[in-house]
Amino acid sequence: MPITPRIAAERQARHDARMAQAATVVPHGHYCYTRVADPERDAERRASGRPFIPGRYVPCPYLKIRPDRPEHRSGYCRLLKRGDYTDGGRNTNLLWDGCKECDVNTGGDDDDPTSPEEVAQAA
Repeated sequence: MPITPRIAAERQARHDARMAQAATVVPHGHYCYTRVADPERDAERRASGRPFIPGRYVPCPYLKIRPDRPEHRSGYCRLLKRGDYTDGGRNTNLLWDGCKECDVNTGGDDDDPTSPEEVAQAA
């Protein structure tokens, strides 16, 4: 049975609303995480005298790493409803490594606020 134009329009509207909401929470850049300033943690690390990258990682709320899967097939994106281990041509490739597959907020390299210098400036 073919999909009616009304049903197709309703599905598209739900998809558009979901993607608009995702754009407010998905990290900017090409990765499924971002770095944010963490002055307390940085002070502890600085006191240790060892080199460190400032800030801490904050993962995308849609990213899930499945511990019951092999390492290179363990990523799953709740936004895309696909993972590194899904079959039928719907699999992703690099979610296990934190690489974005959704293209939400990718923008380009200049849009990526995860460099250590930018995190240090934000602190």
